[in-house]
Amino acid sequence: AKMLEKANIIHNKLSAQNFEWYGNCYYDFKNDKIMLGLTKISDSNKETVLSYTRNTAVEFYQCDYSYQYLEELYNKLDKNRVILYLFGADRFNISIGKNKVNVHLTNDNKYIAIYMANKIDTIGGAIIFNSNTNTTDSGG
Repeated sequence: AKMLEKANIIHNKLSAQNFEWYGNCYYDFKNDKIMLGLTKISDSNKETVLSYTRNTAVEFYQCDYSYQYLEELYNKLDKNRVILYLFGADRFNISIGKNKVNVHLTNDNKYIAIYMANKIDTIGGAIIFNSNTNTTDSGG
């Protein structure tokens, strides 16, 4: 629980900075590590991150999307919530560990909702669609 709390604190500090290269920070229970995803891994970015970690050991890895982009995507989905709901997307959230946005569908054949959400994702591939029967990555 202590490492999970540290990972959450680090994530909150870094996401508040709106670094365009910061992707995510989460605790990997299986490997007992705090994982820190960056879209651009450089010595400068690592140094900046380490100034926020307070001597907590972290492992860096390359991720695809900045947290800033995921928040923007989530906000765009939220602005279209009523229309998406009418076409079968009943909820969505940011998955920090997966570095994507989850869109839950009422069932896996809600193609208009999938199409509309993918149009909102201007980079492409940042959405995972799931329903009670299926989970699919939107690709990229």
